Amino acid sequence: MFRKIAIFIICCSTFYGCVTLNSNQSGRTLGKGKSNFSWDFTGGNMEKPLYTDKKENYVTNFGYSRGLTENFDIGLALNSGNSLTIKTKYQFLGNKESIFASSIGFDASIDFLGTITANGIAHYGFSSAIYNSIHITDYLAIIAVPKYILFVSHEFPGEVHNNIYGYSTGIMLGKNHHFVLEISQFVNNKRYSFKTAPHFSFGIIYNF
Repeated sequence: MFRKIAIFIICCSTFYGCVTLNSNQSGRTLGKGKSNFSWDFTGGNMEKPLYTDKKENYVTNFGYSRGLTENFDIGLALNSGNSLTIKTKYQFLGNKESIFASSIGFDASIDFLGTITANGIAHYGFSSAIYNSIHITDYLAIIAVPKYILFVSHEFPGEVHNNIYGYSTGIMLGKNHHFVLEISQFVNNKRYSFKTAPHFSFGIIYNF
């Protein structure tokens, strides 16, 4: 298991891009002793709200999660912007069979490549989200996820705090493994209007 995780992290670190903001998960946790690998791709003329106002056309994200208890997951994610994230998720509404499910998640991330290679520069962030899902059938669920991110950039001689607000919504298909389609929209503390164009993503979740 540890060998698989190490290979997974090394492969992910070869990609480069910006930070992904979609959810790619439902309101249900995995359950004790269960795990998954996830991958998603987000495309569109997106702003890079965590760094600058420059735009990117795509971003990819890779993740691994494991259920420590029936209602609590912990995981690790690495995206194409070289951001390493520790993820936690606690389900407080519903169970693995209920129609409605909600979980709260807290994440902490760091731009490890920038921190290592650039003197006086450090990028890190914290986020919270409420993962909600309506499971219409065993093969179809509707997802709705509001999210807040605090991103901090230390770059000598200054410091930047960026507050990011937004949501993701979409559908999850599949019973044992999942295919996810989402639309997401986020704004930062420099722009409060949600008139900005949303971006679209699709993801794959392999449960085991």
